[in-house]
Amino acid sequence: MPDLLLELACEELPARFIERALSALADLARGGLEAEGLAPAEVRVGGTPRRLALWAGGLPERQPDRTIEKAGPRASAAKKDGAWTQAAVKFAESQGLRPEDLEVRAIEKKGKTADYLYARRHVPGRPALEVLAEAIPSWIERIPFAKSMRWVPGSKVRFGRPLRGIAALLGDPDLESAEVVPVRWAKLAAGREVVGHRFLFPEPFSLRSASWEEYVAALRERKVIVDPAERRAVVEVGLREHLGEEGLARHRRLVDEVTGLVEWPVVDVGAFDARLLALPEIVIVSAMTNHQRYFPIHDAAGKLQNRFAYVANRPLHPVIRHGNERVLNARLSDALFFYRLDLETGLDRRAEGLGSIVFMQELGSLADRVPRVKALAIAVAKAAGWIPADAAPPDSGLKITSSRSPLLLHLHLAAELARADLLTEVVGEFPELQGEMGAIYAREQWPDEVAEAIREAYLPRGEGDALPETRAGICLAIADKLDTIVCAWATGKKPTGSGDPFAVRRSALGILRILRARELDLGLRPLISAAVDQLPGELRREGLADEVEAFFRDRLRVLAGDPRKGEGRDKRLVAKVLASGRDPSNVVDFWRRLDALETLARDERFGPLCELVDRTRTITQKNGADVDPEDVDVSRLEHPAEKALHEAIAGCRADIRAAIEEGRYVDAGRRYVDALAEVTHTFFEPAPTGVFVMDEDPRLRTNRLALLKQVHALLAEGFVDLAATG
Repeated sequence: MPDLLLELACEELPARFIERALSALADLARGGLEAEGLAPAEVRVGGTPRRLALWAGGLPERQPDRTIEKAGPRASAAKKDGAWTQAAVKFAESQGLRPEDLEVRAIEKKGKTADYLYARRHVPGRPALEVLAEAIPSWIERIPFAKSMRWVPGSKVRFGRPLRGIAALLGDPDLESAEVVPVRWAKLAAGREVVGHRFLFPEPFSLRSASWEEYVAALRERKVIVDPAERRAVVEVGLREHLGEEGLARHRRLVDEVTGLVEWPVVDVGAFDARLLALPEIVIVSAMTNHQRYFPIHDAAGKLQNRFAYVANRPLHPVIRHGNERVLNARLSDALFFYRLDLETGLDRRAEGLGSIVFMQELGSLADRVPRVKALAIAVAKAAGWIPADAAPPDSGLKITSSRSPLLLHLHLAAELARADLLTEVVGEFPELQGEMGAIYAREQWPDEVAEAIREAYLPRGEGDALPETRAGICLAIADKLDTIVCAWATGKKPTGSGDPFAVRRSALGILRILRARELDLGLRPLISAAVDQLPGELRREGLADEVEAFFRDRLRVLAGDPRKGEGRDKRLVAKVLASGRDPSNVVDFWRRLDALETLARDERFGPLCELVDRTRTITQKNGADVDPEDVDVSRLEHPAEKALHEAIAGCRADIRAAIEEGRYVDAGRRYVDALAEVTHTFFEPAPTGVFVMDEDPRLRTNRLALLKQVHALLAEGFVDLAATG
């Protein structure tokens, strides 16, 4: 049974592309081969920045013979006046048959049986070499990349980076020589030649067999480790010696990245001028990790050293070390100059230039934005009960000497300074340090609480990032993000498809995460309305607050139900909670209700009761839209089942409403299930046990519809809509 060996040689693939491309290539090959009747015994992949490799072992030498059957037009349309119709002829030709070779079979479609023409043909299997020559190009075309390139003039083919060669061999592992699979793609013809390390072994060499082991060994001799896991292990062993286990764990993502940047990893250590340690550590670390892909080294006490580890792509040489040291010294020297210049200037002076940075065209500059963010931050603090409701902020500016509320003063100062570091020299060189540098500079002039709020205003920056912890930081982070969201919505810059230029989705998820983690039991709706009220008059259109609130509700649905972005809770339960009449913008209350509903869902009576409640809503929506649920006339309750249902509702209503009002949602749900599960089931049983709702007497009908509305509304008004399905 032959093996397939495929290598796609390309220019430097970004590290982030490789893992996904290899996984997709394996899936495409496995699925494609199985569909063609050539299921492999095993599939392996390997890749570097300059190649993607696939091996499929134990393939059949040829496809099995197959019998293909297909239904065609109705038999009644096959002949006219004794001659074959055009429909019959075309169908037969499409199947490679003559009309007289077709069969007539009775086939059932949509509950009706009729005679149809039927084609049945024998298809002999083709050799694996022939099938692969057709299949491999489709695999190449379908490998997904975040961004792909065109590089062949006059062709629309795309790949993650320009493809420079294809090696495709099919052969028995016991034989020395394998055949070249005649693949053609992007004006390339497959062969048996591959190249080793880009600098050390650039000359092509020929592969004789399709053996994976021989392929891997041949490249290893030429300084290429094909297996990403093996390369990563080499990198980790080298780094662990210098960073220790804790340092290695701290830089897992960078380890992943450099593993995808090299083919022959070798770890070495360099040094930089000790005087550059005068820079804040975060600047040095950012220069190393984000810009140069180096690893900072700390001593046993956690103090940063003037040394760094790096991963070279070839055996070590002093020139490589000196080059890396020279680059880092130059970058850090510039950073130190900029840092000292920023300190001399002061953050307050930088804040004076915020008017020169446009926030949104319709809303002016970042300076114009400061009063809005400040007012929202104070509104959050008041809603949380952290400052008096009648507290008024200082008018403006930074020359503040006192305040009866320290938090109010800190919010005022932090809001004035929050974006000032955008104008600093260091942030101009290291944009990823926004907020961090603002906090560092602020500590030179203002209390630590102000500096920390400036830093935390950016949090969380993405999924899994830390959340603000100080009260000032929490208020400012929520206000900053909420203003961005409302402004984007008001100016037509809301997210569409994959486009989200102002990171509105990320901001919304950040707010929701903060509210939940910090247990801020307040509704978003008043804050959204406050943000809308601060917009210029021409942007304060009717319904804007409703749209933003609906957007938050959708983000909450994502956060709760999507395992990739949130917790992966049962989406059906999430929908039931969101559909409730309870204020959906109270995030903490939403999670309490969802937790309670999950507890109730474990009761075996819960599922059937949800179905019955859904039935009540369906009936009343279709037939009792105008019926008031409070219009139940006890004197018109005739049937024992409807009397029992009314008594059950009357007996539990006060307890349920009290439990919901006090936030005892599990108690409310259990009382509801205990009181109504059995009697509601009996109500819907067939007559004479159950009740016929749509009675001819309109008074009885209206009475029963009102009663069913009470069943649905009892929990739906303040806890959960059991009838909602998403």
